[in-house]
Amino acid sequence: MSKNRFANHTIFELQEANHSPIFGYEDSPILTLEEAVEKLIPLVPGVLAYVMTALRAEDRHALIPWFAYLKLFMTALNKLLPIKAVVWRGVYGDVSSVFANNNIEVWWSVNSTSSDLEIVQPFLGEHGTLFTIEAKCGKDISQFAANPDEKEVILMPGTCVRAKTEVLNFNDRLFVVHLDEITPQRLIYLKR
Repeated sequence: MSKNRFANHTIFELQEANHSPIFGYEDSPILTLEEAVEKLIPLVPGVLAYVMTALRAEDRHALIPWFAYLKLFMTALNKLLPIKAVVWRGVYGDVSSVFANNNIEVWWSVNSTSSDLEIVQPFLGEHGTLFTIEAKCGKDISQFAANPDEKEVILMPGTCVRAKTEVLNFNDRLFVVHLDEITPQRLIYLKR
């Protein structure tokens, strides 16, 4: 898992983070936080890191024990009004080719972004891809965050994005991909 929630090290890491559907959590009952993590007590010291690892795993069965926690987390996020905002996220290296030809990418994990470019820029390093995302259903959690100055906006699991323009290439070091959050026509969920 990335040590930085605003940038991934590789496109593979970003794609892996966004390939594991969490469908099924909706059927879990709403529990208290204590009840939601009761089965996870051996993992509690790093509970958020473990949840993100489970979300990004290809093994859907590994995710099922987290459904009660996800239900609580997603229910809380869904109480926040969706916002339309331009937000930023980064990935180390040039991953712009993934977003060619109007490909639709489905980001299945929780994705942290910032509405402030200056927060994300330092995490890109010498060579990276910067996503500018026109979010339509972001969840502004800045007033609840430990660092409200980071102006964090969460993109929910299942967010669909598509490249809006050609990739901007600055000296083969910085690549800017302008993404538009879209509402998918239809998502088909397959049981594994």
